[in-house]
Amino acid sequence: MTSNCISHKRNYIKLFLTGLICLLVACKPSQQLADDLKTYQQRMASVLEQPNAAYNNVSLPAYPALSDLRQDQPETTIKLAEFYQLQHCQLATIIAQRNTTLGKLQLPSTRFIYEKTIITSLVDCIAQTQDAQLKIKLQAWLNVKSQSLILAWADMLQTSTEMKQGLSSNSGFIIGDERDGLGETLLALTFLAQSLKSPSIDSNELETHLHNIAKSALLANLWRSQILLKENLENTTSWLQQHKLAEKCRTAKTKQNLSYLLNVFQLYFIEKIQVVASQLNNYHYQISPKLESLLEHPSLSPAFKDYIQQQHYQQFADYQIAMKEHIDYWQNIFSQCQIKPGKR
Repeated sequence: MTSNCISHKRNYIKLFLTGLICLLVACKPSQQLADDLKTYQQRMASVLEQPNAAYNNVSLPAYPALSDLRQDQPETTIKLAEFYQLQHCQLATIIAQRNTTLGKLQLPSTRFIYEKTIITSLVDCIAQTQDAQLKIKLQAWLNVKSQSLILAWADMLQTSTEMKQGLSSNSGFIIGDERDGLGETLLALTFLAQSLKSPSIDSNELETHLHNIAKSALLANLWRSQILLKENLENTTSWLQQHKLAEKCRTAKTKQNLSYLLNVFQLYFIEKIQVVASQLNNYHYQISPKLESLLEHPSLSPAFKDYIQQQHYQQFADYQIAMKEHIDYWQNIFSQCQIKPGKR
């Protein structure tokens, strides 16, 4: 085998391995925003021949503990003699399937579906029952189970594994296109909000929406992107201020460096970072009404509401301030140096 063949083979293997590593590790679209911020800082530092601005890796705060989210749900027990009185109702079959304690199940979503099924069956059974005393007993059970349904719904929203993943995952950042899962997330939030009052719920549809919340993790990615932009734009603005760019438009030599910096600003901030930030704003304003309707519900725990309030609203406000200050800084440079920015 000639040296050229060996060289080509090695190059092929190298390209293959590089591509494989890229697919498995580096080339994650959900990391592009972080990569662009790093490159933005690095390119400016290179132009100025200075150390980079500080870059912060960020994480969402820990999701509230289950002990702060779960609420005690009233349990309804049925005696064996009472159970035999229900043989004329579908309710007897449902109770038999779930033992003698109504709704004693593990998965929050399954518990919610069961509570809905029990209520529907109780209403039907009351209508089919002639015995007055049994009717009174069934009505008492119905009152208890109606309260249990509200708490089971709140428990599902707050403690489901899928919701925790969707609201606190630290796996990535928003991309800015359909891969973020905005449509699926809006549908899921709408479905979950309406599920409490809906007469009946298809369990497969419920699980699909919960799965979509976890799979896209748009809320978590959105909130983590806000923190990423806020902290690193603050660092970058402060770093730029230290280097007094306005002074660099006074001489031909330093003005050339400023021109290079403006190209970096245009290429990375305007054409990449700000594009994703614009989508971040769009997601925030479309999702906000859905979250607001949930936060108004009295059965949701303070810990859950505080977590969403902090991530979705307070962190968004902080991110907006950092973004505005960064843009204002560059606009001030444009004004002082009489530069009109535009597309490259």
